[in-house]
Amino acid sequence: MAEEAEDWRDNHRSQLSKLQYIIDNDIQDYGDVTIIVGAEKKSFRIISAFIEINSKFLADKLAVEDELYLPDEDPTHFRMLLRVMYLGKWEANLKEAIPLLAIAEKYEADLVEQECKHWLMHEGLSVETSVDLYQEAKELNVTVAEDIWKYILENGMAICQSSTFLNLTQENLIQLAQDDDLRIDDETVMVEAVKKWGNRQRKIISSSKKLSEVVAEVVPKLRLYFISPDSAIILLNQEQSTQLQACRNPDVRKEVLESPSDACFCVRPRKFFTRFE
Repeated sequence: MAEEAEDWRDNHRSQLSKLQYIIDNDIQDYGDVTIIVGAEKKSFRIISAFIEINSKFLADKLAVEDELYLPDEDPTHFRMLLRVMYLGKWEANLKEAIPLLAIAEKYEADLVEQECKHWLMHEGLSVETSVDLYQEAKELNVTVAEDIWKYILENGMAICQSSTFLNLTQENLIQLAQDDDLRIDDETVMVEAVKKWGNRQRKIISSSKKLSEVVAEVVPKLRLYFISPDSAIILLNQEQSTQLQACRNPDVRKEVLESPSDACFCVRPRKFFTRFE
């Protein structure tokens, strides 16, 4: 411990400073309940009043017994939650935002959840941060993922043209490509972004694969019927290329649009297209 037990109170005059020292340095003397966290069984001796005020879930559990084991929880994330409960405030930062939201939701710490979500949606979320925040929130099954996704769709033009687009996993890129609500002026915006994404993936995996092979699962979700075939030819395998070239013929295009189940591509326009080639 950095300070002797008899000295630390003298060096922390304010109530908040004392509480911060207690939680950051695992001072066990003042707690009346114990929560054991994670596979390593990290023990937190906690002042129960802070639990009762902030977390109905944990308070209900501790009303039955004064020791609780949370084997699947991350001690680092749990300490973050306790810190906000003790101090009544959160030193906002992007690194903690999604993990803190996830654990606050899980344990019904409503005030912590509200503060964290408000900051995230009004200050933390931007074109540059949106993709990484969404993917982390989705992985941790946090409800704010839905709000972040709406932001991504509404800012589709900027995100498709930004470097953050390249951080998308293939699964989430496919999800974005097939969403009718993506706000872009025309499909060439998405096609150019997918080209950059595919080329980056080839570098990451040091692959000799053609670009068309890397993006093969993404291409069927693109709205290639609404742009010139030449704009996307580098993304296509032979079968896809043949079909798209055939769409230069108005009669063929009409047949495909009338029988979308036979098409290699999604043939619905996006809701917010403003230009068609």
